Amino acid sequence: MPTIKNNIVVIRDSADDQAVVNVNTPKNLITRTAKPDSATKILARGRVELWAHHEISAIALLKQIGEDINNYEIVNVLNSTDMYFAFSKDVDDSVVQLLQKGIDMVKQ
Repeated sequence: MPTIKNNIVVIRDSADDQAVVNVNTPKNLITRTAKPDSATKILARGRVELWAHHEISAIALLKQIGEDINNYEIVNVLNSTDMYFAFSKDVDDSVVQLLQKGIDMVKQ
């Protein structure tokens, strides 16, 4: 008899966890972990088929454990929000540029 996989892994009590619940995912199809690195490994080892997580963070975590991100695809966007950084007017432009450079690197 084949092993039945839970379909999706989420970080317990995260916004992603709530988003999965909000789209009426059956509880028996959800695996919850305490940390993102645990969820990454669960997905990479094939114990689940889906991972609800922020795209940029998921890509970075998969790369950290040596996964080829071309083996993964985004299949559904649960929710979308714009994110911003706010700086005091006293912050030097070079600091803002350095942060932007880091963000651009993570997106690659």
